Formats: sequence, structure tokens, C-alpha cells
Amino acid sequence: MEWSLVLASQGIEHWIDHDHTTGWMLSVTEADHDQALAQIGQYRLENRHWRWRQPVFQPGMFFDWGCLGWVGLILFFFWLSETRTDSVCWA
Repeated sequence: MEWSLVLASQGIEHWIDHDHTTGWMLSVTEADHDQALAQIGQYRLENRHWRWRQPVFQPGMFFDWGCLGWVGLILFFFWLSETRTDSVCWA
């Protein structure tokens, strides 16, 4: 899929095919074949030591417990604003 983005960014016409026996394929026209290989090779050369890759998120239940702190903080400020008696009424 990354290679498809590389080719799209260079204006090279391509399409992605899926075959049940061989898997995914990236296809280009015969006229664009050499340019596509050169662009993909350049992309692989520039990104060979890219350490920012992270594993793909696996489906399932995911919950960030840190959000409970934010909810608590919001509730505290709401409670604080409701309990203040010296607030100015603009209506």
C-alpha cells in the first residue's frame, strides 16, 4: 500500500489487484514500469532505517485509562462553577 502512495505522488498510473493464490499485487502499465521501479527503489532507499514504524493496532477492546483523569477534571470544574455563590449573573 505504501508503494501505491509513492506511485500516486509521482503521477504514475497504477492499480492494486488481489489474487487469492498470490495475494496483493501492484500493477503498472508497461510504459511506466521502469519509472515505477526507480521510484519504489528510491523510496526504499530513503526509508530503510525508518525507526518510527509502529505495529498496526489490533482490533478489539481498547481503552485509555488516562481519559478518566480528564473526565474527573471536567467534573471537578463543573462542580466548582455550580457551587460558587459569588458568581455574577449577566442575564
